[in-house]
Amino acid sequence: MTNTTSSPDSSPSPKQVFGLPRWAVLGGLILVVLVVVFLAGVVVGRAPAPELRERAESAELAESQALERVQALEGRLHGEQALTLLYRGLIDLDARNFGTANERIDAAVNHLGQVDAAAMGADARDFEALRERLGELDIRVAADMAEQRNILTGLAQELNALLGEGR
Repeated sequence: MTNTTSSPDSSPSPKQVFGLPRWAVLGGLILVVLVVVFLAGVVVGRAPAPELRERAESAELAESQALERVQALEGRLHGEQALTLLYRGLIDLDARNFGTANERIDAAVNHLGQVDAAAMGADARDFEALRERLGELDIRVAADMAEQRNILTGLAQELNALLGEGR
């Protein structure tokens, strides 16, 4: 008669795999799968990072260029507003509204103070010199306004020429 009982060393029991308890083998497999998934995530996660960095740098460059353009346009706007005020001052002078003409000239001086000539590609000294001459200008009641009109017209033409440099 043969012995049907097996010895503990001859074959694993139904609750053992590779001589280890099933839960230990299952835990080891889960651990291996988690490590593989983690490493795959790291590899996949690093792949688009350089492309995203390039896009971010490109966007930052575009933003800085746009901000420079905005500054230049704001400076131009203040210059154009100053020019408009000078022309309106000329109209006021012709209408003999001397106080209003002086107010418009003062407002033009304030707008010229806000011009960023460097952002517009123009010489800041020219704008400052024009601003000083406009600040010194005082329209007075006079029988012959031709001289005052000529001075104001000349300053307006000078501003127009300065604004034309950055156009």
